[in-house]
Amino acid sequence: MEEDIICPNSMQTLFVVSTPSAANAAAYSRVTETILTDRRPPVPAYLLPAGITSRGVIRGVNTDFDDAALNRMLIQPRNSNLLGARCIKNTATVILVFNGLKVPD
Repeated sequence: MEEDIICPNSMQTLFVVSTPSAANAAAYSRVTETILTDRRPPVPAYLLPAGITSRGVIRGVNTDFDDAALNRMLIQPRNSNLLGARCIKNTATVILVFNGLKVPD
């Protein structure tokens, strides 16, 4: 764990972790809550692929679509560098992860 970098942000109830260890990444992904003084807010865990990636955002997405449906619709041959899509909680905002340093137009 001494190689891990943990950056907490208590105002937004989140923390970002960077680790070279797959075992540590798996353990961090199982975190379900944090304790902040007298509150215990739920914490969803998101794993990003290792390597050189970039992220994009889509807003206004129908909240009836789950992550699996979004990935089926978005990951197509014409979007070959799209690695995955994930809803942010129960909002209409989706995070896209692309292979490479450039987000496509």
